[in-house]
Amino acid sequence: MKITLIAPGWKKEYKSRRKRSRVFSVPPLGLQNIAAVTPSDIEIDFIDEGIEEVTFDTDTDLVGITATSAGAPRAYEIGDGFQELGVPVVMGGPHVSYMVDEALEHCDSVVVGEGEGSWETLIDDFRRGGKDALSKTYQ
Repeated sequence: MKITLIAPGWKKEYKSRRKRSRVFSVPPLGLQNIAAVTPSDIEIDFIDEGIEEVTFDTDTDLVGITATSAGAPRAYEIGDGFQELGVPVVMGGPHVSYMVDEALEHCDSVVVGEGEGSWETLIDDFRRGGKDALSKTYQ
């Protein structure tokens, strides 16, 4: 199994209005924590849009996206793109923890609050039955 974890950047039209090309230079530690608790038999592809662009032609079984409020529009674009390809999408992070219903318009499942603990349950559910076995929320 392969999981792609994505830290979205800003939408291009927002980025072009900024005086600096990088708004935040903090590494996405939340996704690194998620990667650390992912079972070792799962391959992880990590994409930080502050460093590289997201490509939708990747061979992955599940996509996990973190979303801050500033990055939510881009996170939703990415989620929509993978869903159009039939790839299950899970979102977590501060924005979607408070805006669960909004996020569920762009993903299959939302991890509310801290991901550690919930992520392992989500992985077990996904292994058991794929996208159809995922709960709408994990908390």
